[in-house]
Amino acid sequence: MVGSLAHVSCISAISGCKVFIMPEYNLHKYLLYLDIYRITFMTGVPTLMTSLAKHPDASNFNLSAIESVVTGSAPLNPEIGKLVQDLYLRPGVQVKQGWGLTETTCSATGFAQDDEDDGRSIGWLNPNMRARIVPTPDYDFADYEGISHPLGEIWVSGPNIMRGYYNRKQETASCIVVEGGDRWFKTGDIGYVDGRGCFYIVDRMKELIKVKGLQVAPAEIEQTLLAYPGIEDAAVIGEKRQNGEFPKAFVVTSHTGRING
Repeated sequence: MVGSLAHVSCISAISGCKVFIMPEYNLHKYLLYLDIYRITFMTGVPTLMTSLAKHPDASNFNLSAIESVVTGSAPLNPEIGKLVQDLYLRPGVQVKQGWGLTETTCSATGFAQDDEDDGRSIGWLNPNMRARIVPTPDYDFADYEGISHPLGEIWVSGPNIMRGYYNRKQETASCIVVEGGDRWFKTGDIGYVDGRGCFYIVDRMKELIKVKGLQVAPAEIEQTLLAYPGIEDAAVIGEKRQNGEFPKAFVVTSHTGRING
């Protein structure tokens, strides 16, 4: 989060924009400040978007000044993004996802303000960058439902890629590949590219859960859980049992939420 804060603050300083930083997080005050200070650019993580979508007093705030909304750090359920749009944003303003890592100097993909998307993609590659979808022999995605494009690990190359981890040569060598004079960074993210050239993230390679031979993405289960009205937050892990590995979910319920089943 510190990297994201520095990224947004530096870009704002270069472009001459004002930045409002809250001394501490409070959802009601966050909405109030967006309203009274007429904030035009909002950025946040999926957990924040979920809280906004489920806020009981959404109609009390006027966020019509907002021109652009970007979320990152984890996949966002498109249904949550659509709820935020319908509750707070004026027509034509969408919640869009971006993607990047500390190793890519925070940002690697994104959208222009007037680009349209259904909320699932993380956008196009940033200028001066290249990317590859590299097959992962240890992971079988043949049965991954609803995706017709090749799935694999996303590798990226460009002038914004880190030189390496400080004093950690072994870790650097494990994720930086040099081919034909180009340095490729192995992101560890599993994803694909559609016909438009837009990128999509399925999940982190290390977090995929192998259930009866199938690769299960915890992020996909988490997004489904977060769409439930009574759940404020959710995390899914793989739990080892005698007969294999299975997903296990931890949820935070709302104050009035009741979970059945």
